[in-house]
Amino acid sequence: LFLDDYYLNCLNFTQPYPGVIETLEQLSDCKKAVLTNKPTAHTLKVLEGLALKDYFDVIVGGDGPHGKKPDPAGFRYILSSLNASPEEAWMIGDGMQDLRVARNVGSGFIAFQEGIGDASALAAAQPDFSIRNFNELFPFLDGIRSGS
Repeated sequence: LFLDDYYLNCLNFTQPYPGVIETLEQLSDCKKAVLTNKPTAHTLKVLEGLALKDYFDVIVGGDGPHGKKPDPAGFRYILSSLNASPEEAWMIGDGMQDLRVARNVGSGFIAFQEGIGDASALAAAQPDFSIRNFNELFPFLDGIRSGS
């Protein structure tokens, strides 16, 4: 019943975090994916309803064959699909399951401190980088691109 109700109402109060759309637009040259524990149908409905789906090359829901985070199978599938190595990839997330999947795969992790996860637990886990607004990604990404 919950999943049926959530599917019908998942867009009622859902909106992108500030800076997300601008960030996705500015990262048009980067391959991007969604890895979520939400069911795929719900995820697609949200992404389509918010006009975000086309920004992503791969979308993996938690009800698929790859298991849920922190199981690394979904992230490994994404890397394989994008022909990318773990060292080239960064997970951006707001929960410990996000950090764990990045660590399980050997990728970097950027903690989004304003999401629904426990920000203090994320900070204590020593992410590679932390942001409170998605616009804060640009100096970090510029450093990665320049090799510094």
